[in-house]
Amino acid sequence: MSAVLIHIGCTGPRITSTRPPKHMMDCIEQYRLFNSDDLFILTDRENLRYLPRHKGIHHFAIEDYHSDKVSRLESLLHFGPKHFWTVATTRFVYIENFMYHHNLCCIYSFPNDVLIYFDINQSQQVFKRLYGDLAITPCSPHQTIDGFMYIDNWTSLSHMTDFFVRLITRLGRDSIKKVYGHGMVNEMSLMKIYADRQPGRVGDLPILPTDEFFSDFNAIFDPASWGQFVGGTRGQGPGFKSSMHYVGRVLIEHPEYEVVWKLGVPWLVYGNRLVRINNLHIHSKNTHLYRSDVKGGVDNVNA
Repeated sequence: MSAVLIHIGCTGPRITSTRPPKHMMDCIEQYRLFNSDDLFILTDRENLRYLPRHKGIHHFAIEDYHSDKVSRLESLLHFGPKHFWTVATTRFVYIENFMYHHNLCCIYSFPNDVLIYFDINQSQQVFKRLYGDLAITPCSPHQTIDGFMYIDNWTSLSHMTDFFVRLITRLGRDSIKKVYGHGMVNEMSLMKIYADRQPGRVGDLPILPTDEFFSDFNAIFDPASWGQFVGGTRGQGPGFKSSMHYVGRVLIEHPEYEVVWKLGVPWLVYGNRLVRINNLHIHSKNTHLYRSDVKGGVDNVNA
């Protein structure tokens, strides 16, 4: 089992530096609290010097995995090659190329503002049994977000990114928004369209205790909604509930639900049950507040 993390120095809203952000260091260190397996980090060659040097953490220059497909997507998206919304999409092609060049399979990926609270290796057989190509966290009727993502092999990603290129080439951004009812064409909307149009290619990870496969994991995953509820957003404080999100709608309907911390791990109080949350996508970027070693119980994180 291995995981891959990407940081591409980019420009865009609220971005003040192209260096790896502080929350990425929390992401890496939190991952290490629960997981000893390899973590591959891809970033700009210029940024390699800023990454931590620890056993099991391997650094790669993302420029070495550039391809014509990356350039094609950069051109089709029309944001500019270094804009946030561009690199948010092209990163999947970089992961695809990285897996191909290193002959990797069964890879896990998540954004660098996500905190992991479980030993992924202990669930490896569950992922392989339940999912074929990809497993991703669904978020809303118009968004699929890779708050946590399972990738079986490089062709699993290639099929999806080829779909992105064909769709944008055929329809263009404006027509995609009209045809599919999306306000924006980005990686989240494109993944949702792909999941809907290619049944069987993308499996949903359970994000609520009522979801399919919840009992297989005995835990839920966060696309973004649980992290927004716990840590807020860039503009809203903790307790935020989006009426656009599947999870947000449930939280609005059930104001009695809450998230508590036990042994450094977040748990949903669901009726008279405690349900483990395997990851939190901290939209506010205040990841330092929600690390297991801050929340207590770091010596018992796997209890």
